[in-house]
Amino acid sequence: MRLLVRVAGVPAGFANGAREQLWKEALRGALTPLPVEVGSRALRLHFVLPPPAPGRPGSDLDNLLDPVLAVLVGELRWFGGGRPSIEAIEATKERGAEPGCELELLAAPPSSAAPQAPLLDALFEGPLPRSGTDQIFTEWVQRLVTPGPLAIGEPGLGVALTFHGPRINLGDIATGRPKNVIDCLWPLIGGRAGAPDDHLVTELRLSRLASSDRAGVRVAVWRRPPPFDQPLR
Repeated sequence: MRLLVRVAGVPAGFANGAREQLWKEALRGALTPLPVEVGSRALRLHFVLPPPAPGRPGSDLDNLLDPVLAVLVGELRWFGGGRPSIEAIEATKERGAEPGCELELLAAPPSSAAPQAPLLDALFEGPLPRSGTDQIFTEWVQRLVTPGPLAIGEPGLGVALTFHGPRINLGDIATGRPKNVIDCLWPLIGGRAGAPDDHLVTELRLSRLASSDRAGVRVAVWRRPPPFDQPLR
């Protein structure tokens, strides 16, 4: 069963005070609990955002995901009421005159393969980072990329994270392992330890392999045209 819903309103990120609460109210007003027979475990989201306030970079995709999941899963019981049940998430963002979010349940997880000529496409087999300042993971990124951030100041980056193992909670996007990995990509996407330029990421793919003989996460990063300020479709 395919389900596609569009929610009108101004998307707000995690820990965004009154704006986050207004956005959650818009989500509650547009969405309903799912029928029992809907067994999808993958979700696609497309955010349309207004221009950011002067001097502000705008919302990060990972932060935008959390309030949506809080309502979908925590309140309306999508995915059986448990974020660990989500097997794949694909999220994109663009600027537009009619802000909101389009949500689609997918019959199968979207592709996690990187496009041609990625900036990074490699498997990290060590312990997953537990903070955005993890030195081991950051040094791994630095060894694999040209010295200096390749993509700094270039809105329109894609990031795909494929976690090896069934226990990774992809829905724990605000404080969990997916968030930590994204933050530790700062040597490539720009920023610094603890303050990455992840607002430059306009496409995010999260997935996990239920059965794998390896541990860790496969990371792919690529430049993603068109520019963020132009419509994606």
